Amino acid sequence: TWFSVSATGNKSITSIQFLDQQTGFCASSKYIFKTTNAGTNWDIKCNPNNSLGGKLSFSNNDTGYYCNWNGKIYTTFNCGETWDSTISWGLTTSLSSSRSNNCIVVGIGGKILKTSNSGINWSCVSSPFGILGYLNSITFPSISVGFICGNGGVVLKTTNSGNSWTAQNSNISNVLNDVYFINESTGYAAGSGGIVIKTTNGGLNWISLSFVNSDNLQSLYFINSQTGFVSGNYSMFKTTNSGLNWYIVLNDDQIKSTNFLNQYTGYCIGTYRSVFTNQTHLFKTVNQGETWTQISFLNSIFFNNIQMINETIGYGIEDYKVRKTTDGGLNWNVILDKGGHAVYFENENTGWIAGYKTTNGGLNWYSQYLDIQQSWLIQSILFINNSTGFMVGGYEGTIFKTTDGGGPLIPIAVNSFFEVIPNNYFVFQNYPNPFNPQTKIKFDIPANAKGQSSNVKLVIYDLLGREVTILVNEQLKPGTYEADWDGSNFSSGVYFYKIITDDFTETKKMILMK
Repeated sequence: TWFSVSATGNKSITSIQFLDQQTGFCASSKYIFKTTNAGTNWDIKCNPNNSLGGKLSFSNNDTGYYCNWNGKIYTTFNCGETWDSTISWGLTTSLSSSRSNNCIVVGIGGKILKTSNSGINWSCVSSPFGILGYLNSITFPSISVGFICGNGGVVLKTTNSGNSWTAQNSNISNVLNDVYFINESTGYAAGSGGIVIKTTNGGLNWISLSFVNSDNLQSLYFINSQTGFVSGNYSMFKTTNSGLNWYIVLNDDQIKSTNFLNQYTGYCIGTYRSVFTNQTHLFKTVNQGETWTQISFLNSIFFNNIQMINETIGYGIEDYKVRKTTDGGLNWNVILDKGGHAVYFENENTGWIAGYKTTNGGLNWYSQYLDIQQSWLIQSILFINNSTGFMVGGYEGTIFKTTDGGGPLIPIAVNSFFEVIPNNYFVFQNYPNPFNPQTKIKFDIPANAKGQSSNVKLVIYDLLGREVTILVNEQLKPGTYEADWDGSNFSSGVYFYKIITDDFTETKKMILMK
C-alpha cells in the first residue's frame, strides 16, 4: 500500500534517494530538495539551472552526485546542504556511485564517465556504444593520420584514413571547438574556458598551455611550427614560440574562421548577433597576422564560416544561405538557399556544404545523400584528396566518410560489439518499434567461408519499395552491430530495413509513428 506524505510543489520529480529513515533527497525539473523528517517537509538546496530533471546518487551520508539532462554534474560533500557544479559533459542521463570514491555517469549515445576521487576529476572511459557529444572539427596532417575534437574534451584519432577511430586522453573536460596539426606528431586543440592543449607525440599525451584570456576559443590555425593563431569571443591571439606565450593582435566580436593563403596573407571574420541585427566583419592580414585590416562590414549577414580560396574568390555560409565573393570580400552574393555551419572548397570550383556539392563555383549544386536530421548539425568538412572526405558533427558524434567525392555519404560510426562471434547471420527486430523518430537496428555477422569480413549493406525502403536511405555499406568483421536510423525527415508509415550480404539477405518491417 502507498500513501501520499507530501508534495514539493513542483510538477516533475525525476529522482529520489533516502540515506536513512529520515533523511532523503529528490530532484525535479528545477530543484534539488532535501527532507530530514521522512518526507513530511522538503527544503530547496540547489537550483541546477533549469536542468529538465536528472538523477541523484549518494556514495555515503556526506558525498552525493547529481547529473542533469543539460549535461552538468553537481557534487555535495556535506549531506546535500550545498552543491557545486564540477563539469559539463552534455546529455547525461543516469549515474551510480559505490561506497567509495567512485561514481559512474552515463548518457545519450553511450558516453560513460568515471570519477575515482569523489568528483574532483572525471574521465571519459571506453563505451561499447561509441562516442557521444558534438564533434566540432577535423584535421588530417597526412593522408592516413587524422584527428577530431569535440565536446567534453573528446579527441579522436585515425591512422587508417578514417576507417576507424580511437579516443585519446586529452586530460580535460572542456568543449574543444577546433583542432590543428602541423604534422603527425605536433598538434593543438582549443575551446571553452580559454583552453589550449598541445601534443608532441601524436595525441598520446596532451599538456595545457598558458591560459588565454577568452571564455570560448573557436578557431585555431598555425602557419608554421612556431607561429599560430587562436581566436574566440572578442580577441585573436598570436604565438611565435609554439604556444608557450600568446598576445592579442585583433579585437572584435566572436572572431573565428581563420585561414591563410600563404605564410603572410590570411583572413578571419568577427561576427555579432542580437535580436535586432546580424553583422559580420571581414579582416585581412598581409604580415603574418601582426596587424589586421577590416576590408568589409556586412550588415544583416551572420557567417558561421568562410573560406577564402585566393585574394579574389571566397565562400561563406550562414544558417540558411551560401554566399560567394569575387572581389576580395567586399561584396557577397547568395549562390544557394541552403546553409549550415560548415563549408569546404578544394579549389575555386569544387566545394561542399552538408548534403550539397558544386563543381562550377556555385553556379549549380546537386544534392548528395546525407542521413542526418538537419544538415546544420555538421560542424566541419574536410577532404584529404579529390575523392576522400569527411563530415563530422551531431549530438551523437556522427562521422561521415566518402570515397567517391561526396556521394553518397555513408556513416562509418556503426556501433559494434565483438565479445562473442556469431555463428550465423541474424537480423533483430528494430527497437523501439513503432518509433518516433529514432530507432536502432541490430544484426549479427558471422565469419564467412571466404575470409574474416563480409561486404554488408543495410538499406531502408518505403512501403512502395523505393530506397529511402543507406545506413551501412562497407566491409564488416564478424560481430554484432547496431545502426541508428533517424526518421525525422520522413513521414509516418511502414518502412522496411534489409540486410544484404554476398550470401545472405533478410528484410523486416518497422513503423514510424509521429
